[in-house]
Amino acid sequence: MTEEKESNLGAYAALVGVQAAFGTFPVVGKAVLAVIPSVALVGFRVGIAAILLLVIQRLRGRGMQLTCRGDYWRLAGFSLVAVTANQLLFVKGLSLTRASNTSLLAVTIPIFAMIAGAVLGTERLRAVKVAGIVLAAFGVVLLLDPRNASFSSETTLGDLLIILNSLSYGLYVATSKDIVMRNGAISSIAWIFLFAALVCVPMGAY
Repeated sequence: MTEEKESNLGAYAALVGVQAAFGTFPVVGKAVLAVIPSVALVGFRVGIAAILLLVIQRLRGRGMQLTCRGDYWRLAGFSLVAVTANQLLFVKGLSLTRASNTSLLAVTIPIFAMIAGAVLGTERLRAVKVAGIVLAAFGVVLLLDPRNASFSSETTLGDLLIILNSLSYGLYVATSKDIVMRNGAISSIAWIFLFAALVCVPMGAY
């Protein structure tokens, strides 16, 4: 197996792991929200993630210096969209709607990312990509069974917050590839979570 194929397999395995964690959070998070306020839960998540990423970067023997001084400001901006707004909207939305609604609405993330990428010129809108996203979204809907969801006036605000969360993360996905490739994934994400922790942890503590 070539080095490129091994790298691709590692990337696919990481994506599968991310989706497994992402897919289980609405159910687990709903249970946790019964005893912890939504903003406090975000503070815990972001703070712990920032610490773990710093430890991982340290164990890898890598520093935290970025290639360009302007990238610190760019990553600070990304932290507001990708983590702060994303997590606050998602967790608050989850507290106001059903876990099944949340999982179904999460399929809008790649749709928003694809549209944002096409509008901003960072991605080409190809037929095969559109077909792949539509097929994946259909598979999610089929697995979850829309009959388990309950979209009503009682969940409207929560559902809207979940959609806004998807939009914020989709924008991040569509615009962050260059800076992540330039500085490395772990280093970039570590800085994003560090900046986000400066906002989310004090809010959660309060």
